[in-house]
Amino acid sequence: LSAGLDFRYSQAYKGKAYFPAYNLRYLQNQQTVAGYPVFDAHLNFRIGRFRGFFKLLHINKGISGNDYFTVPEYPLHPRMLTIGIKWMFFS
Repeated sequence: LSAGLDFRYSQAYKGKAYFPAYNLRYLQNQQTVAGYPVFDAHLNFRIGRFRGFFKLLHINKGISGNDYFTVPEYPLHPRMLTIGIKWMFFS
């Protein structure tokens, strides 16, 4: 069994703007992408030949504000739960 917490912090910056019709990113200096922390938690376990994991991404979504953007006007991913399994039937 192993568990952990991942922490990332992004500082405020003037991110590139995105124009999806042409899949184009271009320089802009009007909007600033705010700085924000992101927390992820994970749990890995093994029982015999069975392995599994749970990972909760972006735990603090909405707790410390809603200024989570990767580029201006395009938000960072929402809170998500990821589940994985691996089961070895034969060794």
